[in-house]
Amino acid sequence: GTITVPQTNLPRLGHEYKYIDNGDGTHYGDCIRCDKTEAATAHTFENGECICGAKEVVEPIYDETLQFGHSLALENDISINFIGRGDQLSAYDTFYLECKVPVYEGNELVAYKTVIVEPVFNGQHYDFTLPGITAKMMNNEIEAIFRLTKDGKEYYSKTDVYSVAEYAYGKLDSTKATDTAALKTVCANLLRYGALAQAQFNYRTDAPVDAKMTETHKSYLTDLGTVTVANHMSQLKDMDAPLVPWKSASLILENKVVMCLVANLANYTGDISELTMRLTFTDSKGKEVTVERALKVYNEASKLYAVSFDGLRATEMRNIVEAAMYIGETRVSRTVQYSIESYAAVYKTDLCLSMIAYGDSANTFFAA
Repeated sequence: GTITVPQTNLPRLGHEYKYIDNGDGTHYGDCIRCDKTEAATAHTFENGECICGAKEVVEPIYDETLQFGHSLALENDISINFIGRGDQLSAYDTFYLECKVPVYEGNELVAYKTVIVEPVFNGQHYDFTLPGITAKMMNNEIEAIFRLTKDGKEYYSKTDVYSVAEYAYGKLDSTKATDTAALKTVCANLLRYGALAQAQFNYRTDAPVDAKMTETHKSYLTDLGTVTVANHMSQLKDMDAPLVPWKSASLILENKVVMCLVANLANYTGDISELTMRLTFTDSKGKEVTVERALKVYNEASKLYAVSFDGLRATEMRNIVEAAMYIGETRVSRTVQYSIESYAAVYKTDLCLSMIAYGDSANTFFAA
């Protein structure tokens, strides 16, 4: 009956749970000391993380006030300019435009290509310019959405759906004094050019972009019978014994209007990588422009090398481009002169003439 060693009561250790994410917004706990399992419970987040390790997913917040405007840039291809109000977008920390561009094979929609467009501030608003809309793509509807952040949270706008066709028909139907007859002529010629490109390249022929043109719309078209074209293709005799002779000059119309200038290097013994082609032209604003391009293989078996140049605007289709090969600052070829008009003068198809008519009308509009 004698207590030789006083006893003490030790507290139970209790359960200690390791929490496992179920992947469905809940987790359960397994005790690391025994086989007890705690029933599934919903995640509870602190500083964006749950006790089970799951990260908090915060859905972007819809801002219904964000507005879109639109314009076109008439370059070699056509650019759609999505416009955002400066006072609205500047309230956010970051923002960009996400565009979904449809990809067709023939008449079949096969995919969407996502293009991220960064903003350019233009005084009171932001421009988001999506390039690469070629003649055959004018009927394609682009889906655009603003993606924004503020104070660590994500926001988004409505989805804006727009096309070159919508712009052109909108201007043709407009009664605003600023939407002049000259602009309507540009838009009518643009739609005809697009439809002919669709037919030429078997692209969305089930939805020709000019299908909705009324007789009033067509009254603004340039009569192709009045479109005159001249071939300015020539090789100047400005060098007696050029190291690099020319082979040809032509256009590629399938995607963009691309000038293709080909040199014959079959007898050239120097380092081809040192050769560049220098192209000079006067742009639609009267400024002389010079660009330099490296030569790329055109036909390896025949040792033909070429430069592809797509830097002309719609308003510059009649402008003559002068091209010559250089090694450093030393010219090693004669000068070739060429133009988009020259190609049209050789083939004189309705597609070529409609392309020139569109360029001429754009020139008239921008000169006004």
